[in-house]
Order: sequence, then structure tokens, then C-alpha cells
Amino acid sequence: VRSNYKDANDNVNRHQLEGQGGIQDDGLYYFVPSENSLNEIETNVKDNLGI
Repeated sequence: VRSNYKDANDNVNRHQLEGQGGIQDDGLYYFVPSENSLNEIETNVKDNLGI
């Protein structure tokens, strides 16, 4: 199976979602992405999918 997907590893786009996060009063960690970063990644993903 691995040999069938070996070349796919060279065709991977990586994106990093920027934002801020922290532990809230309820003890859980929340991450809030920046609107600009979220829009940029959404555009890139749609372009890559052709939609």
C-alpha cells in the first residue's frame, strides 16, 4: 500500500492557521483563528480542490 502513495507525499500542501488561544475559566483550551488566516486557508483549499 505504501508504495502506491509514495509519490503523493511530494504533492502535499501544508498550511498553518494563525490565531490565539488559551485556557479559559472552564479549564479547557480554546483556539480562535484570525479571520485573515482563516480566509486565506479557505481560499487556498478551494483553489486546490477546484471549487
